Amino acid sequence: MYIKGKPHKYRIKVFELCGAKSVYVYNLEVYTGAHPTNSEHNMAFSVVDRLCDKIKGKGHCVYVDRWFSSPRIFDHLWGCKTKAVGTVMSNRKEMPKQAFSEKLKKGERISRQRDHLLAIKWKDIRDVFFLTTAHEDALVAAPSSRGGT
Repeated sequence: MYIKGKPHKYRIKVFELCGAKSVYVYNLEVYTGAHPTNSEHNMAFSVVDRLCDKIKGKGHCVYVDRWFSSPRIFDHLWGCKTKAVGTVMSNRKEMPKQAFSEKLKKGERISRQRDHLLAIKWKDIRDVFFLTTAHEDALVAAPSSRGGT
């Protein structure tokens, strides 16, 4: 794969599904460029679907970044008895655009739920968008990370 802005312009792109605790590689694919017969072969939905084949229906929870996240993918995984959590781009199809266009102050959040799918917009330094099929709509304060008295 050619990446113009990098010091080393040519890289090998690999998609991996790994265990968070065990670091076991469940599945991987080497990106080989455009697929000659299937234009959707390298689309995020297809990549996630193929990578998750070995863990579907086994009660796993998949954590993904925003390139792989969409309501469509999360709904599909839910139907395969696999939960999913990840950041998501706000302009993805089926995201609640009207509700999420609201301006928030730092630390505020807004959420929308459809059946098993929860979408959250949270304001930190900038807006952060999450999708999850593994969590409830509740905010829990984390314990302080500062030591001492």
